[in-house]
Amino acid sequence: MAFIPKNYIDKAEDISELVVKNCNAYLPTASRLCMISTFIKYGLPMYFPWSEQNRYMDMSWNCGMFLATVFVLINLVGQLGGCILILLLKTRSNSLWNIILYRCIANGSIQHFMGFSFFAKKFCINRSIIISSC
Repeated sequence: MAFIPKNYIDKAEDISELVVKNCNAYLPTASRLCMISTFIKYGLPMYFPWSEQNRYMDMSWNCGMFLATVFVLINLVGQLGGCILILLLKTRSNSLWNIILYRCIANGSIQHFMGFSFFAKKFCINRSIIISSC
């Protein structure tokens, strides 16, 4: 078994303390960004193929382009706006909780509440919201 000399260990500890000291101000924001990345991942694709999102909602709900556009706009602003507010520490996680409920109702996921995959995915997302609001 190879042993690491004490001076290497001391040098590594000094470097790690220096890194933590210099990055301490950025770590909470970086951790919140990692935790809400799911909402950012689902929010950005709503913006770029805007017309496709509207057409999909219109075809799936058969509600007209106006209501489809309103739904996509509420979802987009709610998700990305909530992410920005959490990163800026302007709000707690209420806006993202509302978007989860809104998407469940809108996507017809109410009948899938008892499925394990639905439960596991929502559990992970909800846990990240709880942690990011601390």
